[in-house]
Amino acid sequence: MEFALIAPVILLFYFGLAEFCQAFMAQKRMGRTAATVADLVTQNETVTVADVADVFEVGRLMMRPFPSTPLEQRVTALTREADGQVRVDCPGPRA
Repeated sequence: MEFALIAPVILLFYFGLAEFCQAFMAQKRMGRTAATVADLVTQNETVTVADVADVFEVGRLMMRPFPSTPLEQRVTALTREADGQVRVDCPGPRA
């Protein structure tokens, strides 16, 4: 009798913990991927669109086994003018 009452609660905790762990791993992987993409893009002084496309592919591959289709990557170039103003050079490519 007691097992019949507690078994659904135990199963709920088990599957809830499994989902939480998957979400936590996906969040950590996404943060690490964003940092890696930013690091790779900023290593060179000039970056071409082909370079950014290659870096985006690296980011997409780093997200495996999690799906990367709902995610968006964006690179934006900023320039500080002589008067201290910051200007957005280009919105940058997206993937």
